[in-house]
Amino acid sequence: MVRQSGYSRGLGLLEKALLSAAFSFALLLFGANAAWCQQFTKVVDNGDDAARLVFAVVGDGYTQNDKSKYEADVDRLVINGLLGHDFYQRYKKAFNVYRVDAFSRESGVSHPGIPKKTAIDLTFTGNWNDCWIKPGTSTDSGLAWALKPLPKYDYVLIICNEPGYGGCCRGNRLFITSGDTWDVVSHEYGHGIGGLFDEYIRSGYTYNGSPVNDHNITTFPDRQKVTWSKMLLAGTPVPTSSTDICVNGVGVYEGGYTYEKGAYRPALDCKMNSNSPPFCPVCERLMAASVKDYMPKPSQGFDMKQIQKYLHFDFKVDEAGKWVLDKFKESTGGLVLRQNYPSSRFIVESYTSKENRDAQFVNQDPFNERCFAKKGTKLERTHNAKEGHITVGVPKMTRSEAEEMKLGLRLYQLKPGIVIAHIDTPSLQSLKEKKNVILRAEMKPNDLTAAIRNYFNR
Repeated sequence: MVRQSGYSRGLGLLEKALLSAAFSFALLLFGANAAWCQQFTKVVDNGDDAARLVFAVVGDGYTQNDKSKYEADVDRLVINGLLGHDFYQRYKKAFNVYRVDAFSRESGVSHPGIPKKTAIDLTFTGNWNDCWIKPGTSTDSGLAWALKPLPKYDYVLIICNEPGYGGCCRGNRLFITSGDTWDVVSHEYGHGIGGLFDEYIRSGYTYNGSPVNDHNITTFPDRQKVTWSKMLLAGTPVPTSSTDICVNGVGVYEGGYTYEKGAYRPALDCKMNSNSPPFCPVCERLMAASVKDYMPKPSQGFDMKQIQKYLHFDFKVDEAGKWVLDKFKESTGGLVLRQNYPSSRFIVESYTSKENRDAQFVNQDPFNERCFAKKGTKLERTHNAKEGHITVGVPKMTRSEAEEMKLGLRLYQLKPGIVIAHIDTPSLQSLKEKKNVILRAEMKPNDLTAAIRNYFNR
């Protein structure tokens, strides 16, 4: 642990007791979650949050008496698990991790018909059809409260104090149980960080949809056309069979994208196929490209970027285009935008009354819900969600400047078949002119100003 903060830091016993009572009263008054304490600890610190990919880890169903178990679960699943193996270990310096302690009143999470008073109001159903873990009516408000002090985060990992297996990814939020293992977490973040597709197979299914030739999946078994053609050695047969020897482990194997026929993957096995292996060379390269800009740079003395202000937002966006602001923070640092190697087909543009300022990829499809595979199988279940969460960073701007300059935001989606590896303001303008993007939602300046004001008046 390298830094600890929060509302209960540095207080005496009396002050802590009064603070605890105040939190309890406030939560009861506003109908929020059954939690009485909130603090956070930066458990992995590789420098400025603005320049790193940040995981926020929150527990549900952990009482204060479960604190040691919660800390051990975070170590096992994230610090020594996710960041202690293969790709994530090699690129650990690209990540920061906050452990948020939002203690519940009761130990364990709710089950159908057996409700419990917990901080994040989650129910473990144990049912694959409804994504194993269901949010409650106060899940969003509970997470907003728990995450409010953090300067920035890109992904939220919620660990349920539940021994059963199961998990669900909803946009940039990953819900897992304490009974899960780190390798399924690493697979899911392969989707979120690298934009990787599943490589496993459903026997008897043939892909006959639109052509795909992106990241780690192709429908073109052609040496010159396949997207990872530069990694194919001269002697590698294309297509590649399971008996062919690929010196560098890269081929063009039929089966992937959840289909047995018609789609091709780059390796016989990979983390995106069966969780436990490391990423194949193609996926490793894509993951490395995705985090390259977040790796620390050699120090060159005092950096003026470190005193820049930036704005961090967490929005809930629904299919109808309505935005709800769950978190807002004005922080300091040189913000790195996600502009290379998209992990979703969504783009956020920030603009003012004078100019279009920035364009950045959303770090995961907000309208995608992905259920963990059943134990003993590889098959995940995916659904289209009616609403999802996105994080947005606006560099070199203060709250007052956002209001004065009339800051607004637009959410675009790439049309099917459009593949790009980089986004910025000119390239987004070109996509608009060619009608290659769809405007999904807009937060106009007056609405954004009102949302920020309302956030501080809660």
